[in-house]
Amino acid sequence: MTHFAKPTKYSTDYIIRQKDHLNNRTDVTVLKKNEDLFIFLLSFLLNIGMAYILFFVLRIGNSDALSRTANAYYVLYSRDPHLAAIGFIWPPLPSILQLPLLPITKALNIIPFTGNIVSALSGAACLVMMNKLLINMKVTTPFRWILVALLQFHPYTWYLFSAGMSEAVFLFFILTTLFGLSILPESMRSWVIIGFSLAAAFFTRYETLAMIVGVVLAVFIIMWEIDSEWKAKSEGLLIAILLPPFYGIALWIFFNWTLMSDPFYFLHSQFSLSNAADIAKIAGVSHPYYRGWENLLESFRIGITRSYQQCIAYPVLGIFAFISILQHQDRKGMGMFLAMISITAFTVLQVFQGSLASWMRYWFYAAPFSLVMAGIIHKNLIYKWRFLFNLLAIALFIASTPLLLKSMHNSQMGSDEQRLSALILDPEKEVALREKDGFWVYLNDAPIVAEAVDNFSNDGLVLVDSNSSFSVIMESDFPKRLVSSNDSDYFMILNNPIGKVSYILVLDPAAVGVQNTINIAYPNLFEKGADWATLVWDSDEQTLNHWRIYQIHSTE
Repeated sequence: MTHFAKPTKYSTDYIIRQKDHLNNRTDVTVLKKNEDLFIFLLSFLLNIGMAYILFFVLRIGNSDALSRTANAYYVLYSRDPHLAAIGFIWPPLPSILQLPLLPITKALNIIPFTGNIVSALSGAACLVMMNKLLINMKVTTPFRWILVALLQFHPYTWYLFSAGMSEAVFLFFILTTLFGLSILPESMRSWVIIGFSLAAAFFTRYETLAMIVGVVLAVFIIMWEIDSEWKAKSEGLLIAILLPPFYGIALWIFFNWTLMSDPFYFLHSQFSLSNAADIAKIAGVSHPYYRGWENLLESFRIGITRSYQQCIAYPVLGIFAFISILQHQDRKGMGMFLAMISITAFTVLQVFQGSLASWMRYWFYAAPFSLVMAGIIHKNLIYKWRFLFNLLAIALFIASTPLLLKSMHNSQMGSDEQRLSALILDPEKEVALREKDGFWVYLNDAPIVAEAVDNFSNDGLVLVDSNSSFSVIMESDFPKRLVSSNDSDYFMILNNPIGKVSYILVLDPAAVGVQNTINIAYPNLFEKGADWATLVWDSDEQTLNHWRIYQIHSTE
């Protein structure tokens, strides 16, 4: 049982007393009243500083981050502003969180940086929640601070806390869910925390579906025969916990059904993850996960390999934590263990299905989960062994850095990951990697193409595909002159553009990894033109990708 002593008028500290029955002692933690604020502000400054260096100096990032910012941008500033313009492929919360910031970043002319700000804020919130979780797990103050610092400075975690993608937001809700499990069932607020965290997590990443299963198992294990009414209590808790995420899932299916005419549009549309160009079942034998496709043992091998490459402490401490849980019959530890492992299992399942890209970021949770595993082991250890264990955990975490950088240096990884590792291991190679990096290409091409589009849009609307031209749309000074694929009438105009738009922006179909509705509708337009369109602008060697603008005849 944990007891909190509120501060008096003579003190600003919270005294936390936790009974450690294993060691027959009471652990006392002095939690400074402003400790959470200090952690948040320090982490945010580190994250936003890294974000500035990555974005404005090194120009390193992920094109998916730009796409999520663009989805938010369409809601406010497109020709057809509406909430549904946020799209129905990616879960919408990372883009929704950017909406309040967009008027500010637009005024400062740093729109693509909006996602980086959200990541920096979310990463700081993750550290605060990790600190709270470790306190609940009876981790002593010095070791707890070291663990929180290790999470902040883990190379890939720091990158994700700065890069504008969804991982930092998702991690916050994972940690909040684990925090709720750590106070279940003693605190009545536990089911509220868990339920709403799972709902928010689903609107951030689809891995939540697996975590919901893990949480259900965790509730049964924690509540099993704790008293004579455990069945009724478990049933009530599960109803309360599952209602918010199930309601959220139902809403997402309903919106896909009513607005996209397919309740599972987000799963199997032509732009969904299951049809992406960089997954094994599409890319074929050249994909690094191809051997794992429909091969369970190989999928497990890939999962274990990627986990220790991301953070070697995760599989090592995971094994120790499982042994410790069984030895001490630690129900809450087992509950949190299952909730974490469920996400790993889901990622391995994606490898088995041939639907996972090879980027290391899909295994990002290895570092934060390592800390939770360390907390489980720490609280179950006899006091005299804790110092040695602390040294082992710290050593494993630090040893992860060179292994991670070496793994990211592999040509099979994402271009942003290769560039990050090359900056440290092989700076000359980083320069050579730039022109193959989609993020670098988008940022390089956007202002050039946007200027041309703006010039032609003086004479009429321009048809653009937002999936391939989102950076151009955000760079345009006149976005309301663009008919983009997030507009409600886009496909009607695409099927018959004559008399409705004056120009059409076309990207070379040879551009790697880009799916484009214009090229699908008119596969020969870029190379051969059409009898209803005339080439008026060609980017030639001005841009890294090849772009053309065709003028559409007013009549056939």
